[in-house]
Parts: sequence; C-alpha cells; structure tokens
Amino acid sequence: VLSSRGGGAEMVSFDPRPKIADEDEAPTTAPRKRGAAVEPAMRTPTPPPTAANDITGGLRVELADEGISYLQKALALRPRYSEAMTYLGLLERQKSFAFFADPAQWQAAVDRSRGWQEKASAARSGGKP
Repeated sequence: VLSSRGGGAEMVSFDPRPKIADEDEAPTTAPRKRGAAVEPAMRTPTPPPTAANDITGGLRVELADEGISYLQKALALRPRYSEAMTYLGLLERQKSFAFFADPAQWQAAVDRSRGWQEKASAARSGGKP
C-alpha cells in the first residue's frame, strides 16, 4: 500500500537535505558570517508533489511501524530470515518519505534501511547478519 500511495521512484530519488543555492536560485537561508568565513546561502529542496490519495505524514509512519513490528517478530523467531530483513529495509525507506521536512529523521530512516539491506545481503550469502 505504501509503495503504491506516495512511495514511488520520485520519492526514492528525492533528497531533502539543504543544498548550496545556485546563483539563479532563490535561497531559503541568507549567507551567514561565521568569524572570518562566510557560509554560503542554502536552499531547501521542494519535495515531489503528492496525489490526493497518497499516504503521508503520521499515517505513513504508523503503517510502516506496524509492518516493521510484524517483521521484527518474524526475525525473533528466525534470525537469519533474509526476506524479512529485505522488507524491513523497504519499510524503513517508505517511512523516510514522511520525514522530508526533517532531514535528520529522514537520514536516520534511510540509514536504518541501508543497514537492513546489508544484513539481508549478508544473511543470503551465509555471513553473519
């Protein structure tokens, strides 16, 4: 449900972290002077648009967390269950789309997603998850 309702490729490729504003862009923050150095003006990227039936915000987090809890129960029963680890990574990534307004929370969810992907890969290859 999450991937078909606001969790497509345009969301996966979006990075909400502020970027240095180009000369032709309007910055969202003004340049700041820090000691002798001047920090460049930054701009916050605009997230991809969502459709009326997309699942966003708290509901997206709630649904992802529900799926994550079930998969963690499966891993408690079978610690090397690589498919559960793969889906945990996918759900963490889907959860990250709710955090576009908070880059720190977004990055944490993306990092958890990558961690589960690495564990799944290790479990499939016979390594330690």
